Amino acid sequence: LGVRTDNSESVLQSFGMLNVELEDASGNKLNIADGKEATISATVPASLLAIAPVTIPLWHFDMSTGLWKEEGGATLTAGKYIGNVKHFSWWNSDLPYSPINLKYRVVDANGNPIPFVRTLISVNQYGGRAPLYTDNNGVVQDVVPQNYAFNLEYIDDCYTITLIGNYVPSATNIDLGDVVLNIPLIQQATYSGTIVDCSNAIVSNGYVRYNDGAYNYYAPTDANGNFSINFLNCNNVTTLTITAFDMNNLQQGLSQTIAFSSGVNNLGNIAACNSTIQEYIQFQLDGGSTNFLSIVSYGDTSSTTTFNGIGANGLAYLKCNLINSIGVFPMQYIHFGNMTTTSYGANASGITHLVTNYPANIGDYYEGTLTGSFIDDNTNATHTLNCSYRIKRTI
Repeated sequence: LGVRTDNSESVLQSFGMLNVELEDASGNKLNIADGKEATISATVPASLLAIAPVTIPLWHFDMSTGLWKEEGGATLTAGKYIGNVKHFSWWNSDLPYSPINLKYRVVDANGNPIPFVRTLISVNQYGGRAPLYTDNNGVVQDVVPQNYAFNLEYIDDCYTITLIGNYVPSATNIDLGDVVLNIPLIQQATYSGTIVDCSNAIVSNGYVRYNDGAYNYYAPTDANGNFSINFLNCNNVTTLTITAFDMNNLQQGLSQTIAFSSGVNNLGNIAACNSTIQEYIQFQLDGGSTNFLSIVSYGDTSSTTTFNGIGANGLAYLKCNLINSIGVFPMQYIHFGNMTTTSYGANASGITHLVTNYPANIGDYYEGTLTGSFIDDNTNATHTLNCSYRIKRTI
């Protein structure tokens, strides 16, 4: 919601936003001197560029009221809105419009309300879609721009969009009454089982990876080695591929092909015993549980090396000075996530990164460790880290 220069209120459609904060060497905030201006620019998203007006009002966020306040304007130049401002803060390049109320109830073919489904409103003039969820009575109440046509759609759990209706412009509040939605049927299945190791003992620190031909999905084990997969068959596949991983012993099993069957399916014991896991990133945050990431990659620029990893319970992104030998290489940025914590930061000076093996040839492996502490950019908290990696050089 925005306040115009005449103090009237408008709903806003954003075409770009930025925040400007400057500090001196001592950490003191800086702002524009009285009587001076600075030029700002905000890139217009590609999806909105075709409908972006040549000129647009600028709005800054008023922290005392929680509203956007109109101040100045910007001109569209080479895909960016460029304008002058007198102070630094959050700035938005937005079109204002007068809202009218919209109400509707989503029902099935028998007239029964459908609660907690996600509908979408799209206004052709503004582009994009706004998600609106039905309440426990199937009702939605929101606003749309006055005197603009709009579409009402439904999006399912597979992100398939179904058109419910097209509606003409209106100068007054709109009550569509009941709108009928025939929800497309999505086949679903649950697969469960137990991972065992090479000695047929349960694997309490492992996971399964399953693939539907397009994407990999992951499900961790519990303390008894059990896993459970809830699968939406969005692509109507007839088979899945499943592989078991034992993170304690660095073992993985053979990939198995299983038939898709809706309902509940128990796969029994699945062995994580065939070959040693060759590539990984594993880490502990603050002395917690070990996160093992077996889907890894790396990249080099002229000045940096980056490692990426994802797994059933976490993710990692590591960026350091270009690795060209064994030895200590300073970290520039790190990002770790697990089931309970996401931590990231550029202040990694307390991390010691030791490269213990450098891959001189394609097919050899990067190997190294990271130990110490870093400061989280988001919370300013300090986290301890214990991490190791082994990643194949491919180029």
